[in-house]
Amino acid sequence: MKKVDYWKFCIALLLIIIMTLTSLCLGDESSNDANSKKKLDEIPKEELKILYLARPTMRDTPPGNDKSNQTELSAENQVIFGQNIFDRKFDDKIKPELNLWLDTNGKKGIKLEFEIYFQAVEDSTLLPNKYFKAIFSNYTTNGTTDIIYLRREFLKYEGTPFDIKSGSENWCSVTFKISRTDNATDSKLHIYHGAENRVSFITIPYNETQSSHEYEQEKDEEPTPGFIGTNFIIILLVVCIILYIQKQSRK
Repeated sequence: MKKVDYWKFCIALLLIIIMTLTSLCLGDESSNDANSKKKLDEIPKEELKILYLARPTMRDTPPGNDKSNQTELSAENQVIFGQNIFDRKFDDKIKPELNLWLDTNGKKGIKLEFEIYFQAVEDSTLLPNKYFKAIFSNYTTNGTTDIIYLRREFLKYEGTPFDIKSGSENWCSVTFKISRTDNATDSKLHIYHGAENRVSFITIPYNETQSSHEYEQEKDEEPTPGFIGTNFIIILLVVCIILYIQKQSRK
């Protein structure tokens, strides 16, 4: 083979190698981008923080203003609202809070007690020792005939707050309970949760997702995919080809 043929052959080979490696590198990056997008799509995007009462559940959007959207609380009774939440990180900067519309029907001395329970379920198994609750100050009605707006900030936690693990088999059961502790048997109280455009809600110490933090941490730890290794291989091949050409040219 002539000297000029060596040059043509080597240049063609070098171009093929560079194109092949570039294609592989771009393919890896595209695959990483696709995996990252898929992982992000699996992370809940909605902000939670506020749960609206919608008897017997709670939800992240306000209920309608239908007149039936209210709940009666009779003597020595309690009302429970529940919801399961997934994949959330506990935020000690968010303080639990109650925002309630109440009709006491002009009755004085109705005593109310409030609690929010948080119970962990992991791998579809209830964990009896992993729960806590938020405690609020009690409220006693003063006999007003007006519908009142009651706001209560929490006093303390009982138990140890926790992050809610990501994954479809892990969640936290949130239960908001309103109890009557008075002995009056001739009075009823109504809690509005949409009726007459009066929306009641609670604030909970969960907002941001846990998996978003895990994803960002994992992303920060990942090296630049294939960049240094690919360039090193290309440089090494170029040097080898140059040395080979020089050797052939001396013959």
